[in-house]
Amino acid sequence: MSPIRTAIRSAALTLALGLFSVAARAEPATYTVTQKNGQYVPSTLTIKRGDIVIIRNDDKQPHHVVSYTPHFLFDLDLQAPGQENKIVFDTTEKLVVVSCDIHHNMELLVTVQQ
Repeated sequence: MSPIRTAIRSAALTLALGLFSVAARAEPATYTVTQKNGQYVPSTLTIKRGDIVIIRNDDKQPHHVVSYTPHFLFDLDLQAPGQENKIVFDTTEKLVVVSCDIHHNMELLVTVQQ
């Protein structure tokens, strides 16, 4: 194969791989946070805008998952043991605080990168 054809083929492969990686990054990531022993585990999370966070109650007691963060308010209502909810973090807020209206010491800090 000629050097020109080799260079063109190499450039085309590099371009295709680059486009594939851009497309792969466009898909939202999914993170799971559990509630265990009256705490969110992990208690801090860094994600990108549009990513999904699943909050699962692995505790023996119910929890009431809420966020009072301006421009990203939500109330998942009472979450029984074994139940999980999905939240899409499509927000421009840089820090979202998730808490429990029953257990006020429970707090999850989500840093959202734009």
